[in-house]
Amino acid sequence: MKKIKVADKNIQNIKDKIKEKGWTLHYTSPNYFLIEVNKYKFKKIVEEKLKKDFDKISEIKKEDFEKIEEEFTDSSYKVVHKCFEEQECVHKNKILDLFETIPPYSKRESCINLKKVIRRNFDNFTKAKEIDIDIFQLFCEVLDIPWWSLLPEDSPEYKLHSKNNILSEELKLFDHERQVNLLRTGLFEQKIFIVNNKCNCSLTWMLRRLEAEIYSFHQLKFRHFTPNKNKSRYLSSAKYHETVFNEIDIKYLKEENILIVLEIENYEQIRSIILSYWQSFIKEIPNENKGKLAMFLIAEKPNVDIYDDLQTHVIELSTEIQYDVEGIAGLICKIADRCKHTSLEEPRKIANKLISDCQDKPLDLLKVIYQNFSVERDKNWMKLWTEYP
Repeated sequence: MKKIKVADKNIQNIKDKIKEKGWTLHYTSPNYFLIEVNKYKFKKIVEEKLKKDFDKISEIKKEDFEKIEEEFTDSSYKVVHKCFEEQECVHKNKILDLFETIPPYSKRESCINLKKVIRRNFDNFTKAKEIDIDIFQLFCEVLDIPWWSLLPEDSPEYKLHSKNNILSEELKLFDHERQVNLLRTGLFEQKIFIVNNKCNCSLTWMLRRLEAEIYSFHQLKFRHFTPNKNKSRYLSSAKYHETVFNEIDIKYLKEENILIVLEIENYEQIRSIILSYWQSFIKEIPNENKGKLAMFLIAEKPNVDIYDDLQTHVIELSTEIQYDVEGIAGLICKIADRCKHTSLEEPRKIANKLISDCQDKPLDLLKVIYQNFSVERDKNWMKLWTEYP
C-alpha cells in the first residue's frame, strides 16, 4: 500500500479543522474519527449498492435497505432495522445519527481492527508522518479537506489534482501544431532548432510545448544544459557556451533525453556551434539510445540570417501563433474537465471573447484563463511562463 504524509506547512490547517469539529488533539479524537469513518463507509456502501449519489438521497426506502442489510454486523443490523419496523421510508440523517452509538456496521472490517488502525495512524497524520493512502484519505474525508491539498506541492498526487498544475500542464501542451510538426522532422534529421524570441512569454510557452512533445515519444526524463537556470534570459558569451558543451556526455542518451538551450547573437555563433560541437555529438550518439537529442538556439530574428550553407543543419521555428475558436474552446473544455469545474459558460463563447481580447497577447490570454477557472496567481506566477527550462 502506498504511503503519503501531510506537508509540514499544512499541519496547523488539520489542527484547526479538528478544533472546528469540537474535538481534541489528544487520544480521544480517534474515537470521534471512528464514528465519522463509520458514517463515511456507510455512504459509500449505499452509493455502491443503490447506484445513487448519497448527497442526492433524502430518504432510504425499506426495499433499498434490504439491498444493503447484508453488509451489517448482527448487532448494528438490529439497531438500524428498528427504524423500518413501522415506516416504509427513513430519512438518511436519522440512520447516520445511529452511528453515534453503534459499532461499525460493515462486515468488511471488525470494530476492533478499525479502532486499532485509526488510533495507530492518528498521531502520524497530525504530525506529518507517513501513513497508508487509504487511511489518509479517510481522515481527510472526515475533516472535509481535499486530501491532495495537504500533500507537499512537489508530490505527484498534488500536481495531478492542483488547479495551478493542471493549468500549466494543459497550457504548455496547447496548439503550436506547425512547430510540433517541424520538431518531429528536425529530430528525425538531427537538426538544430533556431527559435526567435520576439516575446519571452510566447517563447517559453512554445519551448514547454516542444519539450512535452519530445517527452511523449519515450517518456524519459530530461537532462537540461543551459548556462544559467535562474535567469529568464540566457548568457550568450562564447565562454559560457563552451562550458555548457564540455558538460555534455552523449552517453546519457541511452536512458535520457538531452535538451540544450542557448541564446546566440549572430550567424557566426551558429556556424561555430555546428562545426565545433554539433557534428561531433551526432557521431557519438549510441546505437541503442532511448532518448532524443535536441538543441534550441534562441536568437533575435534581425540579427541572424540563415544562409544556404546552414540550411542542411538547422530548422527555424517561430513563436508566432494564431488562436482559433476550436482550439481555445477545446482547451477550455479539457481544463474544465480535469478541474471538475462546472460553472463555466459555453466554451465557444469564452473562446470568442479570448480571441477578440487576447489575439497576439499570450500573457493576457493566460491571465484571463486563470480568472475563468478561479485560480489565484501567486506573486511568482509569471516565472512559470517567462523562464525556461
